[in-house]
Amino acid sequence: FVECLRLPRYDPQNPLHQQLAALAAQAQALAAKGRLANEKALTEIEDAIDRLAARLWNLSDEELREMARYIVVRKPATRTLGRWLLPP
Repeated sequence: FVECLRLPRYDPQNPLHQQLAALAAQAQALAAKGRLANEKALTEIEDAIDRLAARLWNLSDEELREMARYIVVRKPATRTLGRWLLPP
């Protein structure tokens, strides 16, 4: 499945890649401390990841919203792209 995605290689010189990596590290650290205790902060980080990933793939805000509507998750349907990547 992953082979079908247009995922660019990480470029340490690309500011967008740097921002995504930093946010991913922050989300990972918060999730390790417990999602419930850090729900608000994780939600903010995940939303930022969603917006940056959309920029990476040249998606409009509307396209991002449409994608989020169709992603199947174990939690409520209001979750966005980045949130389904983290463990509950």
